[in-house]
Amino acid sequence: IKPIINSETQIIGIVSGYTTLSNNRITAPLVSLLNKTNLEGGNWYILDPEHKVLHSSDEASIFSYYQGEIIENSTYYLDRSKAGAGTYSFAHRIIGPNWLILLTIPSDETRAVAMNIAWPITTMLVVFLLIFLLFWRFTLNSISGSIRILGLEAEAISNGNLTNQLDLDRKDELGKLAGSLDTMRQKLRQRIDEMSKV
Repeated sequence: IKPIINSETQIIGIVSGYTTLSNNRITAPLVSLLNKTNLEGGNWYILDPEHKVLHSSDEASIFSYYQGEIIENSTYYLDRSKAGAGTYSFAHRIIGPNWLILLTIPSDETRAVAMNIAWPITTMLVVFLLIFLLFWRFTLNSISGSIRILGLEAEAISNGNLTNQLDLDRKDELGKLAGSLDTMRQKLRQRIDEMSKV
């Protein structure tokens, strides 16, 4: 409603008009944003304080009262008040006109989306686990093989066999241990040779 004012600033009439929430310049951005949401088979509603539907993606429900459960300012909640598996809903009150924005998504749709996300992640985890196990097995075999060679060499030295030269080509601690064991074998052999000459 807007007054019609003449050049002498007197009101000479009133102009009244009708608009929808989609065409109203104040509410149009909100409706446009809600129309862009992809709710995977769900709906959105703008409700007044008495839960009357002012605007909705479900045009048949406009100006009727919303029949589902409403839990305001919460995370998504499961609304089983409708027939079927229910819907996940989210309600949030708008500051100002005291309207309520309500988003609903069928729970079957959310499960399907969750499964579409879960399968690739599960597959990647299984692949990474297999790669890790193969790497661990290769590393463990390498270490245990070196320890087995060192054990056999130590046993040969304890049995008096000082002729085998230990050739373990590793740069880690097992390589240092192999070098020390071979040095010990050489020094024992030198001592035995010196003692046999005397």
